[in-house]
Amino acid sequence: MDTKQNWSQDQILKLSCSKTASIKSNAMKHLDITFSQFSESLSRVIVTEDKTKVPYYLRAQTVIRSDKEVADTAYIIILDGDSHISSDGEIIDGAPPLDDVATVLEANDVPFVAYTTFSHVPSKWKYRVAIPCVYSREQLRPLLWYIFKLLHDAGVMLHDVKENSTWAQAWFMPSVRSSEAKEHFQYRCFNGGEHA
Repeated sequence: MDTKQNWSQDQILKLSCSKTASIKSNAMKHLDITFSQFSESLSRVIVTEDKTKVPYYLRAQTVIRSDKEVADTAYIIILDGDSHISSDGEIIDGAPPLDDVATVLEANDVPFVAYTTFSHVPSKWKYRVAIPCVYSREQLRPLLWYIFKLLHDAGVMLHDVKENSTWAQAWFMPSVRSSEAKEHFQYRCFNGGEHA
């Protein structure tokens, strides 16, 4: 499979977003949005004491968050930056710096939007990277393999967590626990050949 042909930055993303700002609700609504609009929505951070009480999105369309119900065609690949692999092969809490991941994706002309997550602190990187790409369930693992190979070949040892492969995984909108924590929020967007 030629994964380079799957990158789609101009196409409408057919995603889902939660109807309420709570992970306890599985009710979803369809969201047809351009990559530019989606990126812009991720540049705004919500201040909250509870990250589970903010809206979330899914990689594909559905009205109920359930693996069986989510459409078989997805529109974004998500990398959950929670941990990295040491030189000994050990999984270590905290991802490589976001700039390192961004540099590799940009060098390979892979469009993306990235933002630090609720658990991020300057001493321990936590972030999410969303890549626009139209693909089927069967293509998810090969696409993740391709992206992680790009990163690992460049020495950026982001760990591929199971959530990356969970089809109906809920991904929270950007949030921080306090106004002070907003100082540490980071956002990056690359549209393939240009920065936003």
